[in-house]
Amino acid sequence: MKRICLLMIAFLLAMNIFNSDIYAQNTVNDGYGDYVLVPAGEFQMGDNFNDGSSYERPVHTVYLDVYYIGKYDVTNGKYCQFLNEIGNQSEGGSTWLEIYDSYCLIKESGGIYSPKSGKANHPVIEVNWYGARAYCTWLTNKTGYTYRLPTEAEWEKAARGDAQLNHTLGHQRRYPWGDDIDSSYANYLYSGDPYETGSWPLTTPVGYYDGSTHGSFSTHDNASPYGAYDMAGNVGVWCHDWYGSGYYQECYNQGTVTNPLGPSTGVARVFRGGDWESRAYGLRSAYRRISHYPSHPSSHAGFRCLREAEVSSIHENMPKEVSKEFELFQNYPNPFNPVTTIKFQLPKASNVKMVVYDIQGREVARLVDGYIQAGYHSVTWDARNAASGIYLYRINTDSFSDMKRMLFIK
Repeated sequence: MKRICLLMIAFLLAMNIFNSDIYAQNTVNDGYGDYVLVPAGEFQMGDNFNDGSSYERPVHTVYLDVYYIGKYDVTNGKYCQFLNEIGNQSEGGSTWLEIYDSYCLIKESGGIYSPKSGKANHPVIEVNWYGARAYCTWLTNKTGYTYRLPTEAEWEKAARGDAQLNHTLGHQRRYPWGDDIDSSYANYLYSGDPYETGSWPLTTPVGYYDGSTHGSFSTHDNASPYGAYDMAGNVGVWCHDWYGSGYYQECYNQGTVTNPLGPSTGVARVFRGGDWESRAYGLRSAYRRISHYPSHPSSHAGFRCLREAEVSSIHENMPKEVSKEFELFQNYPNPFNPVTTIKFQLPKASNVKMVVYDIQGREVARLVDGYIQAGYHSVTWDARNAASGIYLYRINTDSFSDMKRMLFIK
């Protein structure tokens, strides 16, 4: 019997059933919230089930560097901390938070912001894109880590994983939790959850759908493959990108796209994930017909932050002795804003030139140009005067040349 139990535990672990233990191993907390790790790699972006619109196709291959995504949407309580330090400033033609809208779940009295009764752990709404971005900047300044809004690709991968991760399904998930939906998985229109009564907005507390039973209402765990909750339903979230209906075709034409940022210009920002007033169809991980003007807050619009991955050193496993190989390492952090570090290895003294180019091949910065002794070396690039986007950095010596990509997001 003991042997059978041990075999069953091993089987459940292999099937990724004990998700809470797996998530805990890949979660960080900075005192302002939990963030779950999304590892680097490729995934297929877009509607691989063919049950959406042309805006969700063609399916195309995207490579993303490692990052952390917020385990939960930012709550009213957290956003009040931000407002009470910074104030509700105006940007993009309106204030960050539409405090006087009847749907807003935050109140203000004497310059002090606080959640309305019982709403501290509900996701913040009525916040525009600029207000979401400002919160990420505030969090960066408070913690020393780098936070920003996720790109559309980063959001989708965090929501549905990749085929290799979803080994029990053999494909990427239609919804963050799997391929089927009912009222026990998420808050959406006519889902029948206990909060779908009374006056709008009909949001639920973050993390409500965690497999618990609340009174007589039983939930399933709606965590994404990486352990992020409420990636679909409750509130949709702002993404970094400008929206473009034909952008997927552009990506498909390029082949594998690395860290895509979306169109360079636009009118509306991407808004993903469905919300409390969406029908179940709109909670699909590939759904992308909804976009919002960045200055317009909405009772459906919230956000979650992305935290850029950070390790104790860029390459913890570097050998202590100089190897016999030339090597150019990936910059860190990546993506970055506005400074990043690049390391390289020389097995012998060499004339070295390292140049940064934009995606059109134009020289942007010359980081190294001279005779360098053998060993490990690092240089930094401050891109504060450059535009957001993908850049290439190339190293050339008398006998070695290599090039890598990096992503700058303001």
